[in-house]
Amino acid sequence: MDTDSPLLETVTIKSVAVKVLSQRGLMKDHPEFKEVYQWTLRGVGFAMRKKMTTAQIDIGLIKRLVEAHTDMYVDSRGGGSLSAT
Repeated sequence: MDTDSPLLETVTIKSVAVKVLSQRGLMKDHPEFKEVYQWTLRGVGFAMRKKMTTAQIDIGLIKRLVEAHTDMYVDSRGGGSLSAT
């Protein structure tokens, strides 16, 4: 097992999260970016916690998980977070 793999996967998750959030209209300067970004990283990291230590992760899986988490937090039409109303 490659000892650098979990770190590489974390960096990959972070870069995919930034890209997906920006595609959904949440740029780094958006007031909610930091919170949504952190929740996305935490959720994806938790979902992949066992796989990150046992095998190399497919980038497609990372993208699907990031998109799924982003869908929970960001309006799919872009430009902001979901409201409770």
